[in-house]
Amino acid sequence: MDWKQLEETFVAESEKGIQRWMKRNPKHHAYAFAFHECYRELDGAIAFPWLGVNSVEKLAKDEDCKWSEADWVWQNILPSSPNLKRLEAEVFDEANKSTQEHWYRTEKRFITMMVRVTKALYRTFAGHPQTTDDLIVYFGDEDGDVELVRRCISKKLWKKHFSFVDEAENAVIAVAIEDYFKDPYSFEKQILEMGADAIEPLCRTLSDPENGWCAASLLGDLGIGTKQVIKELRKAMKIQGSASDHSARSLSLLGDNDYLFRQLSDPKKVEVAATGILAGLQHHANDGLVPITLDYRPVERLLEMKTAKITRLVNRELKPGSCFIQIRPSDVGEAIRGLDSRHTVVRQHAVCVLGERGLGKAVGEKALPKLAERLHDKVANVRRLTLLSLSYWKAAAKPYHAAMRKLQRDKDARVREYARHVFR
Repeated sequence: MDWKQLEETFVAESEKGIQRWMKRNPKHHAYAFAFHECYRELDGAIAFPWLGVNSVEKLAKDEDCKWSEADWVWQNILPSSPNLKRLEAEVFDEANKSTQEHWYRTEKRFITMMVRVTKALYRTFAGHPQTTDDLIVYFGDEDGDVELVRRCISKKLWKKHFSFVDEAENAVIAVAIEDYFKDPYSFEKQILEMGADAIEPLCRTLSDPENGWCAASLLGDLGIGTKQVIKELRKAMKIQGSASDHSARSLSLLGDNDYLFRQLSDPKKVEVAATGILAGLQHHANDGLVPITLDYRPVERLLEMKTAKITRLVNRELKPGSCFIQIRPSDVGEAIRGLDSRHTVVRQHAVCVLGERGLGKAVGEKALPKLAERLHDKVANVRRLTLLSLSYWKAAAKPYHAAMRKLQRDKDARVREYARHVFR
């Protein structure tokens, strides 16, 4: 991949687009040029961004759209360039030729290159008769990353245009810690960063009819199962409402499943307790929270009770597509065990979590042969999900392509459809 050629081409095509815009709009003066709409998907595309522009003349008619590139009249002034299309395809190939770590490195390199492109364009057009004295050129990423904007422009221009961002951040910092717990949902990140110091005020907040649910949820997310926390969550679970649901889930995350199983004898608590027990298979271990060890034994214990209500609830809660957990390499052994479970819902879950290519090559060598066995599962939906999970492993799944292609003649229509889809 020739990154120097890509950067030079991006600068040249962008300059061409800006010059053409200036000729077509001689009475307009640009205060900002912004790259935006840069769609990126792990193991997929790194789409080249649009180049938008807005003028002070347009801004006078609509002040609200100042930093909203999607609302600008000129959302994309980049010329349609065969060179850029060719290079976009090269970036796609480069990003997806190896591991997910390589994809992330390619993305990072692309973004760094785009920052350099913005600076090159600023040097060319700052001081131009059709730009303002405080012109900025920046990358307005779709994730709303203001730090990326900060990298593109000088400290002086940042202070002039975006001082309100710093003021907002300082206002959050200035909020007294005790005020976090008056609105815990708005300050979840800050509360979790407090660690054990947050336990006492969160326990007090459990009885708050408006914020009790959030306090219960955060106590589970903290992952600190002290005797006080368990006692207070058990007490909160007895109160009907959302705090009860979240307390049950947090008790499960903190390892108090035996208590929840005892609650199943009370018909009024069956749904709350059973849903709580399933929390470990739905917990987002990839969002900075304390990771939960994968364990299918609680759900298997629920299913072996053979009660229609609990079975329906388990199938509802663990429906494929509703459990977006990310397992760690240490969980792979349990996931492989789950592949052979006599319970369909467990096999489905295990198949889905093992579709994570980010687990790495060593895990793939261990897990993929067992995962491929599910291509012959007696349940059609397990076969369908196995096709998808194997396809996510890209080149590592090539040894199983022949078995996957055979499912294009499967007796189930959806399996046949997905077998064709993954090779399309």
